[in-house]
Amino acid sequence: MRDQWYGDDRDLLKWGTLIHIAQRDRISTILQVALYRPSDEWPTLASSRGRIAVPVEVIHHFRNLDHIHRLAAAAGIQIAVYKAPFKDRAAYFEKARKRIKSLSGDSLLVFLDPDTGLAGQVSGPEHVTADELRSVFDLLKPGDTVACYQHARRQKDWRGDRRRAFTRALDVPSQDVEVFDSELAKDVVLFSTTKKPEKTENAQVDGSPQQGS
Repeated sequence: MRDQWYGDDRDLLKWGTLIHIAQRDRISTILQVALYRPSDEWPTLASSRGRIAVPVEVIHHFRNLDHIHRLAAAAGIQIAVYKAPFKDRAAYFEKARKRIKSLSGDSLLVFLDPDTGLAGQVSGPEHVTADELRSVFDLLKPGDTVACYQHARRQKDWRGDRRRAFTRALDVPSQDVEVFDSELAKDVVLFSTTKKPEKTENAQVDGSPQQGS
């Protein structure tokens, strides 16, 4: 997630989806794993007297990820943002998993918010990898949900391709993956799935009493 993209139409799709899921499924807490890459430079303003830096107060007003807490209060849902700078992948996700564990007492929706989405064969700082997605999903309790941002790729069936990648990464049935999109941002989808209880094998398959008991 980059500062300059916060607060655009894609955020209406993102947070409209997340709040809908949380309200529908009675989830108490959303954790945004922002994969945050702070912007070092901002475009300047031009004037007849020369170039002007955008005042930092203006940038913070319109491009501050922490403002999402105002939405939390309005929606009645706890929203936490893990926004450590995304540099060293292994260290970042180790700390992100600790943050998830700290919220394990809540019903939880974890939202992975990379710039581009789920990686293909090559991963960069703009991606989340299949292994990273799986490591988050493995921490969740039955009833918890994971969602992931996905930007368009340069291929015709990018939605289907990335949905299949999401499904494979989590080893879940395709029908258990929800896809959210909108006219607001035609180049973006969100994938989500809710963790199911693990199946247990019963010694008595047909329900009849065991012999010698």
